[in-house]
Amino acid sequence: MFSLFQSDVPVFTREQTHGLLWRPEQQIVASSDSLGWTTLYASVQREAPYEASYTGVNDHLLIVHLDGPVEVRRRLSGAEAQRVIPPGGMFLMPANHDFGVRLAAPLSTLHVYFRGSTLDRLAQEIYGPAERAELLPRIGDRDELIQSLARALKECLEAPHPADRLMAEALATTLAVRLLRRHSSLADRAPVPVSGALSEARLTRVYDYVEAHLDEPITVEAMARAAGLGPVHFARAFRNAVGMPPHRYVLEARVRRAKHALEQPQTPLAEVALACGFCHQEHLTHVFKKVVRVTPCAYRRARLS
Repeated sequence: MFSLFQSDVPVFTREQTHGLLWRPEQQIVASSDSLGWTTLYASVQREAPYEASYTGVNDHLLIVHLDGPVEVRRRLSGAEAQRVIPPGGMFLMPANHDFGVRLAAPLSTLHVYFRGSTLDRLAQEIYGPAERAELLPRIGDRDELIQSLARALKECLEAPHPADRLMAEALATTLAVRLLRRHSSLADRAPVPVSGALSEARLTRVYDYVEAHLDEPITVEAMARAAGLGPVHFARAFRNAVGMPPHRYVLEARVRRAKHALEQPQTPLAEVALACGFCHQEHLTHVFKKVVRVTPCAYRRARLS
């Protein structure tokens, strides 16, 4: 699965968006501004009625309506479209398009920006190195999978937790793939056949990489590089071979290391957390209890009794 969170590019901030969210009457409920996301920007807000025009940016914008219905008018390439968009309907604006919009009533929305370069790389891995995808403008279309992914991404924004970073990465990548497959110029194109199975040797390299970097952030892209595969192919092959997605494997590997560390009574829980890649002791407790069904303290007492 292609990684949307990379360490070699700047954090994607609100200042890089079209400007819809800069309007003073917009009430931002939650956003990724403080979450360190690099090739994705997302926000949840309550929008007031407005009418304005915006200059195109280098990135793609997906808006999912969280309530409604509400009337929206869009101006694009000299043509106007008007729709009454129901809850779950979407507004998709491809990169580098100037547009105008009129919102007729208050509305709650999820905005998701994808970097154009990210979609290009993803398209080339799925459809071939010579392909470049053009997203298609949408106004009012409904897509059940996009709605489900949007709800899950919204939860990551409204109740952020360090354990959700890999989850948000997986959700965002799946959302990007859905846009390519159903809402782009490549929608009718068959993906290129994949080759290079996830052999035992490749799996071993991935396992070794994870173990060597458990005390650091680990992305799916880095795991794919260790396997010598493209991220999309890797994620699918890894799940087939291991029975779980990469982000779940990393989570369980952190818990396995924590179990071993907890058998050392002299090691403080805060040190155990950092050594196993958790942000702090509370993060360790939250994840450990979710996976093992007991707290780290209870687990330590049981093992040492």
